[in-house]
Amino acid sequence: MTDGQGAGVAAWLVGALAGGLLGLAFFAGLRLTVNALASARRPALLMLASLFARTLLAVAVFWAVGRWAGWQGLVAALGGFLVARTALLARARREDAARPADAASRQGGER
Repeated sequence: MTDGQGAGVAAWLVGALAGGLLGLAFFAGLRLTVNALASARRPALLMLASLFARTLLAVAVFWAVGRWAGWQGLVAALGGFLVARTALLARARREDAARPADAASRQGGER
């Protein structure tokens, strides 16, 4: 493997890792925000502040990955971000399915 190939592999690996960690932070923050909306005094402000903070974090991470790893790193970061989203969504669905129907109705669910 030459140095050029090693750098390409490193870009893909670092990009995927950064994207995965970003996805975990982004969507965990979204879930925390949604759970806190019911008890928030100003839910619109909470939602906007959360959106702003999560978007700022995502832009900063994607910019840093693109700057360091180029387009390959950005593609890998996007892939890692989407894998994290898929994993967290599947986990949330399992948790919601395991929750008793009466608890879901108290939280506004339609079960």
